[in-house]
Amino acid sequence: MLQTGLFDITMRIAADYKFILQLFRQPLRFEYVAGVVVKMRTGGASNRSLKAILQKTREDYQALRAANMAPLRALLIKNISKIPQFFSHRG
Repeated sequence: MLQTGLFDITMRIAADYKFILQLFRQPLRFEYVAGVVVKMRTGGASNRSLKAILQKTREDYQALRAANMAPLRALLIKNISKIPQFFSHRG
């Protein structure tokens, strides 16, 4: 039985991220799936403004701490990986 806890609705932006981190902490078997499973558009609530970006970063930090992961390293990698979307002209 999964012991992930509930979906944390107190987080306005990173609730799904926290839930996924909790899932990955479970003794589950994961398999690689070749191909695109989900394609998301750029933008959204987390990139709408500087205030939203700061809130997302705070919530991501809290989620990473709750999952006992190294939050500063993970945040750096996550945020650097998002830089190209600000230069993309595709939807």
